[in-house]
Amino acid sequence: MIAIVGLGNPGAKYHKTRHNIGFRIVDTFVERRCGRARVQTTPAFLMVKTEYNGQPVAVIKPQLYMNRSGEALKKVPLNFRGGDEMFVVFDDAALEVGALRIRASGSAGGQKGMKNIIDVFQTNDIPRLRVGIGKNTDMPLEDYVLRPFDRAQTALLPEIADRAVDAICCFLDHGLEAAMQQFNRKPGAPQTGDNGG
Repeated sequence: MIAIVGLGNPGAKYHKTRHNIGFRIVDTFVERRCGRARVQTTPAFLMVKTEYNGQPVAVIKPQLYMNRSGEALKKVPLNFRGGDEMFVVFDDAALEVGALRIRASGSAGGQKGMKNIIDVFQTNDIPRLRVGIGKNTDMPLEDYVLRPFDRAQTALLPEIADRAVDAICCFLDHGLEAAMQQFNRKPGAPQTGDNGG
């Protein structure tokens, strides 16, 4: 079973913050693309066991705050070890708002939730989808990520979520390489090469 993991902070006060775009995207994935769901809620994680195109998936939102995301995932009773059993979706302030980057492995790039996952599972070979939230050089990063999107950015969120969900579906349908080829480009940029349509 593949685990689709969205990162964020639990609680209503964080719901609309930039740091929680991972939660927003996996929620959209479940709502729009998945079949009948069974929800399990614990103090450490919220998990939806569902089906996508006949394939069982577990959609997980850690509930121990961002910097303990890996600790929360270790409590999930799926016995996954990381690697290709997990696809993590999270915010990235190094990317412009709405940009998507899929990677097979690598460092956390300063994202504390992903860093904790890498530390806990002792591998950086974990596929991930980084979703750009931009940055504000006049504000400390830790403040910026915990604030809501501004009005112009909020208007873009439905489109961003749709593209991110398409990226998750491409990963599940066609694999990591195909998803990287299709989505690691700026919105509106022409595709290069033949990716099979």
